[in-house]
Amino acid sequence: MTFLYPYVLILSLLPLLFLWLKLVKKQDAFSKHFSIQMRQKLSLPSQGLSSRYKRLLFVLVLLLFIVALARPVQGLPTLDNEENKPALIIAVDVSKSMHTKDIYPTRLTLAVKKLTDFLAQPNHLQVGVILYAKEAYMLYPLTQENTLLSKLLHDVNLSQNFAPNTNLFAALQASESLLHTHASKQILLLSDGGAEVLRDKELNYLQSKHISLSSLLLSPKRNTSMQRLCEKTGGVSLSYTWSSEDITALLGHIQNHATKAETFHYTLSHNKELYPYPLWLAIFFLILLFFPLKNTMLTLFFTILFVPQVTTPLHAGLFDFWYLHQAKVDTQNRAYSQAIKSYKKLTPVPKVYYNIATLHYLKKEYMLAIENYKKALSKEKLYNAKVYYNIATAYVHLHKLSHAKEYYTKSLLLYPLSQTKENLVQVAKALKSERKNLHKAFQQLHFKPIVQNTFAKEATFSNYAVKLEKLIPSEEEQWFRRTENQKFQPYLERIPTTKRSLDANLSF
Repeated sequence: MTFLYPYVLILSLLPLLFLWLKLVKKQDAFSKHFSIQMRQKLSLPSQGLSSRYKRLLFVLVLLLFIVALARPVQGLPTLDNEENKPALIIAVDVSKSMHTKDIYPTRLTLAVKKLTDFLAQPNHLQVGVILYAKEAYMLYPLTQENTLLSKLLHDVNLSQNFAPNTNLFAALQASESLLHTHASKQILLLSDGGAEVLRDKELNYLQSKHISLSSLLLSPKRNTSMQRLCEKTGGVSLSYTWSSEDITALLGHIQNHATKAETFHYTLSHNKELYPYPLWLAIFFLILLFFPLKNTMLTLFFTILFVPQVTTPLHAGLFDFWYLHQAKVDTQNRAYSQAIKSYKKLTPVPKVYYNIATLHYLKKEYMLAIENYKKALSKEKLYNAKVYYNIATAYVHLHKLSHAKEYYTKSLLLYPLSQTKENLVQVAKALKSERKNLHKAFQQLHFKPIVQNTFAKEATFSNYAVKLEKLIPSEEEQWFRRTENQKFQPYLERIPTTKRSLDANLSF
């Protein structure tokens, strides 16, 4: 057993020892400081325990509180993980020539599409992305979270005005500054190749830094100088295709060429918290101190109250924070299935069930969403009103209007939200129209006995669907709709470079 905050023990033991000497060893230590009347008000009533035992019990309570504040924990086996991932910098050309429309809609649009396709492949790489024209800018540093990078590229808006020139050296120097601590250094260019000029300086630079260069040429024209440069550094230069064959070939070459890879070690500690035991023991003794147990029934009551709290296993550690972080990241990346798995690893409390239900709702798994929303109900009225609202909306998607009306009504009884009222009116109108059409259908079939069956009314001849666009979406659905097509301007960090290529002053 160890303490997370041992300084609490160190700083508190000396005052506690002083209090021990004053209260236990010297019973009349306070008599010279307080009058008899004041001592009687400050002292605990005598109810079966002697003064000496009451002082001893009081010091013991303080000691247990101090131990609880020091956070005693029992270390559990750590999780060790090791991964080997080579590093790759993808440099995207954003110069003027990349806006040429000889490839519809532009070469740059195709470059972003190819980059997204590359990240969607299971590549087992550390990937960073830079943009370059006359200067180089870091869009995203080296990361192993390719799904997060894909989300960034999906929302990013690259319609900024960069310099018209293409400086290949800026891309090479900037990439090397990000790769200099890695054993395997590889660069992938997504570019039209620039002008047909000699690349001897670039070749010498790449060879001196032990960097392998590959490129995907996004131009109808061939570029022999770029192809020669890539081949001499151990890379490959390919022309684009309208299929994913070019990405597959590039990824295969990069992974085969990465003979040296960075090894990453992860160690996640996991502790069993022990502070509840001294805390509840201190509270129990404190209750005995102020309210001594005189009869059997009172003793039984406090035992029933105390024992389950002590015997309940309470675990906490970095895993909970890790799973919660992963769930939030996966939700932002719309990887809802992975987020659900992460939430299920947490302690099953109402809020966790609520998040799981919302993710099922976004996946259009409405029955699973309803099941988890029902598990998410708690004692808070406003919170339950929100849960009932979401259950009703899920039932609308399933075209079970009577259930939707029932849960919209439950939500209104807890909190009179205006959007709940409007949705209830829409569902009531649709349900009335559906039943009217259903009644006519039964009359035409002369099958009147089954009309009395409520289930048959809802399940038979029901081809009426509620117009969902008339319903007001929940808060979560509104938020996801707002972020669905949202674009944002990327914040680019300029990477200082000093070298220039021969075609850096050309603009075409």
